[in-house]
Amino acid sequence: MDTRLSSRIGQKLVPIARLGVRHLPASKLRYALWKQFSWRRHDFIARTQFGSVMHGDTEDLIQRYIYYFGIWEPHLTAWISRRLDGDQLFVDVGANVGYFTLLGSHLLASGGRVVAIEASRKIYSQLLRNLELNGCKNVRTQCAAATAERCKVVTLYESDGSNLGSSTMVPGVLHSPTSSEVEGLPLSDMLTPEEVKRIRLIKIDVEGAEWDVLAGMHRILPMLAKDAELVIEISPHSLATQKRSVADILNIFRDAGFYPYFLVNDYEPEAYVFPGKISPPQRHSGPITRPTDVVFSRVDAKSL
Repeated sequence: MDTRLSSRIGQKLVPIARLGVRHLPASKLRYALWKQFSWRRHDFIARTQFGSVMHGDTEDLIQRYIYYFGIWEPHLTAWISRRLDGDQLFVDVGANVGYFTLLGSHLLASGGRVVAIEASRKIYSQLLRNLELNGCKNVRTQCAAATAERCKVVTLYESDGSNLGSSTMVPGVLHSPTSSEVEGLPLSDMLTPEEVKRIRLIKIDVEGAEWDVLAGMHRILPMLAKDAELVIEISPHSLATQKRSVADILNIFRDAGFYPYFLVNDYEPEAYVFPGKISPPQRHSGPITRPTDVVFSRVDAKSL
């Protein structure tokens, strides 16, 4: 068969393969379909497991998983789903194309709100499109980098289309990135006093720039409600390039009365095709030596 014809046929079979990956009862068959078709680039509009619709391109890692599995970071998705309801506020720092923003909007539909912050203009435009697709009325967005101090210009190093979510303010992390310029604002300046009072959960996923985000929000930590929690992806290597350590972050939260908890996070496709039991965040013990999601809570327990 002609190679180009075979490629076109394979491309047309992608939506059928996706249905198989999502719904077939045999896990091994789902995995075989994933291996055969997931590498094919496909522009899509698909529904997440929680019901929101997203536009995307399977060239990107996160969007590929959302298309085939309808979910991203299952343990974090489950934990956020248990945390948000009513008239609370969810702050999504590093919102990317909007998966967790949409989840928050869905969970808080009865009266809560979401503040979604994304530094990359390219990604921000995709975020806005996904919010528009879902008619989200309870989301406020801001295209800016969360920084320690106000900066008219911050350099953002952006990845190629294979993993847009790895874009970062930390130089030297990405191999051969492109760069763009964006305004930098402390998180405490991006949020109104009324929003700070309503915060139930803050998610920070900024690819190694978490120290800058925390430095720009430390003054609002004591102002957060007693039940407010944060989940932060902590990157030890990136912190080290900034002459900071994991201990520096843990100490900030310890001094503010928060306890750290590990949250399971597995990006391998096997964890999605052969999903195991969802684990709640477990009380921190031992060193953090690789990028890790850490929940900070004032609850003093073995798990959340």
